[in-house]
Amino acid sequence: SESIVLEVEVTDNAVEPLSVNAYITIAIVINGKIVDGEVKNNNPNRIILVYSEPLKSANLKSSQIFSDFVLSGGKTVQQVTINGNEIYLDLDSEYQYEDEITVSYSRGSTPIYDASGNEVEPFDSYEVTNNILMGNGVNTSIDPTANALDVIVYPNPSDGQVNIRANNLTSDDCELFLFSMTGNLVSKKLVSASFGNLEERLNLSHLNKGTYIIKLISKRQIFQEKIVIM
Repeated sequence: SESIVLEVEVTDNAVEPLSVNAYITIAIVINGKIVDGEVKNNNPNRIILVYSEPLKSANLKSSQIFSDFVLSGGKTVQQVTINGNEIYLDLDSEYQYEDEITVSYSRGSTPIYDASGNEVEPFDSYEVTNNILMGNGVNTSIDPTANALDVIVYPNPSDGQVNIRANNLTSDDCELFLFSMTGNLVSKKLVSASFGNLEERLNLSHLNKGTYIIKLISKRQIFQEKIVIM
């Protein structure tokens, strides 16, 4: 709500006008707004839409609202689930690395409400973050002989300061990823090599102790290795 000042002039026949201030409180209703969206690497056939407030699911009949969501790439929604302030859209097929992903939503016969009882707002061509990797995934059972790049990650184990040295890259534009052992993306960074060689230092001291997976991608070259933060 918001308070505004309303100035009022009061008169009583010939009596001199009096000025007073009146405070009026106006309730402003803000419908649930979408604030983020992504497709995770470990589940490329699910779009996650994040809202500013928790959503109600008691009256949700997902079979009636499939057509309320329009997706890029001609994909269709097979299931709609609400979990707290998130909407899960499970799709008929997977998105791929570098796909542009957009979602549009229009109110249908079964509106979606936030916890305050307001209908969530419709939106058009909302751009969803694509966190899918080339090759669609991270392999937690790594075969060291399968690495396509000449890369050294040291020290390993580490106290959080990790150095990466790579040679013979086919492209100077690279992507560096860090995953948990369950395949969840922890961080993503664009890095630049020089004439096929890369020197990069990462500060991972803020992470919980444990085992992680570093993945470096340069065009069609892929390297991944387990690292231990102690």
